[in-house]
Amino acid sequence: MAGTCQICKKKIAFYDFDYKTQGMSMHYECKKEFLEDSKNYGGQTPRELEDNTGKQKVRVETKEEESKGMVLTDINLPFGRVFWVTVQFFVAGLLIVIPLTFIIMIWIEESH
Repeated sequence: MAGTCQICKKKIAFYDFDYKTQGMSMHYECKKEFLEDSKNYGGQTPRELEDNTGKQKVRVETKEEESKGMVLTDINLPFGRVFWVTVQFFVAGLLIVIPLTFIIMIWIEESH
């Protein structure tokens, strides 16, 4: 996963979201720039993409065409963001559990 972005020519770190299309690897943030001018980066426009036989054109919906629905098949999240949300969740849990523990301990001591 740690390669070089073919759009901005910067290194793709292991915690970055790596977007791959048309055999090219790029940062997720560079995807929009690639799609706007794919010819400039050696790619093909969505209308030029062909299937493996080279005979039949593959239908690729653009923004102008109306989509009937969506199928979610994969979720790619950068490691750094997932780690940060995990730390926040842990700290929030501690902020709730520690005072609650003291309240329960005091309540148990007073009831005896």
